[in-house]
Amino acid sequence: MSFVGAMFLMSMGLSGLLAIGASELVGKPFVAGDLPGVTYTVERCSDYFEYHPEAVNCAEAAADHHYDELVGNRLTEGVLGLVLLVSWWLARSTFRGRLGREVVPPSFEPTACAALFTASAILLGGPGTIQLLVVGTAGGAGALLSTALVSAMAAVAFWAVLIRRLREQGRLLV
Repeated sequence: MSFVGAMFLMSMGLSGLLAIGASELVGKPFVAGDLPGVTYTVERCSDYFEYHPEAVNCAEAAADHHYDELVGNRLTEGVLGLVLLVSWWLARSTFRGRLGREVVPPSFEPTACAALFTASAILLGGPGTIQLLVVGTAGGAGALLSTALVSAMAAVAFWAVLIRRLREQGRLLV
């Protein structure tokens, strides 16, 4: 399961990099802006201006603050995923063959990753697309869409690995 967790965390880090790129192309409100109608109290606006005194209004200060948190959290998750992946690989290479027979079948990890990333792509891509195309606002859609895009790419990769493994095991004839 640590491999699955590492893949999830590393995908979050990659979505943080995509969010940075999207903000450079479209702007921070696309990634971390609020939906129309969201308002903040004077006290909350003061908090946002404390972090971003260069902002021209409360909405911009809020978007900048949300963007900093979103990207910072995702990049941190990516680094943790990389550490977990290296730890998994070291443990696997150190103890391979010493623990007896393999408890988890070789198709488990790609099955879990393919299923989770497919679900993530659908559950995040749908609302992000609806927000962008149907609701007509880009406020924050980039956060959903960047994660959905990474999830879709990971899903395709893990489905390919799963199909290959099932063929190798003789469980898939196609």
